[in-house]
Amino acid sequence: METDNAARRIVDGLTQSDGFEIAFPRHMMWLMKTVRWLPYPIFFWLMAKLMPNK
Repeated sequence: METDNAARRIVDGLTQSDGFEIAFPRHMMWLMKTVRWLPYPIFFWLMAKLMPNK
């Protein structure tokens, strides 16, 4: 996403919405909100699997 497009979305979200947060892209937002509901041991196990190896 281009920075101009991202900035426009942020400004529009702040000025034209009564919402509390601005999040995009939507599919990433829903994934992260869903993962937050996991119990900590499962969350950290999953994040360890998803992180690239060093």
